Amino acid sequence: MTEFKVLSSAEIVTSMEMLRIADFLFDNLLLCDDNKAEILKAIEYALSRFPHQGGFVITNADSEGLAGVVVINKTGMDGFFPENLLIYIAARKGLTDDSIINELVRRSKEFAKGRIGLKCHHESPLIPMFEKFGFATRGTYMSLKRT
Repeated sequence: MTEFKVLSSAEIVTSMEMLRIADFLFDNLLLCDDNKAEILKAIEYALSRFPHQGGFVITNADSEGLAGVVVINKTGMDGFFPENLLIYIAARKGLTDDSIINELVRRSKEFAKGRIGLKCHHESPLIPMFEKFGFATRGTYMSLKRT
């Protein structure tokens, strides 16, 4: 039996729990080169009590521990840019069933207010699933990395 849990600024989430979620994502994200510190920043932002930040994290756990996680950050924008960004989504490596990822996306769509944007690697195997949920490509996301 699996359990889904929505975490937001309304809940008290310990630093240890945030680190456990960051470790899970770091170990299970596909085609992602973000380090644990960057992943943890996105989780902290999602769970922040500051009015200009926020979002939510949805976890799925089973008898073996975390089985899936999605992190959604609020952008503070609307109209020209989605109000929410799906920052990270992952299921435990070795799970062959996409049902956890599907349920994380479905619950994210329910819980988020406004549109949800996302960035994903152009070779991501999740693209067809996102398209089934109504996500559409609206251009190419590019980023300037400063050294």
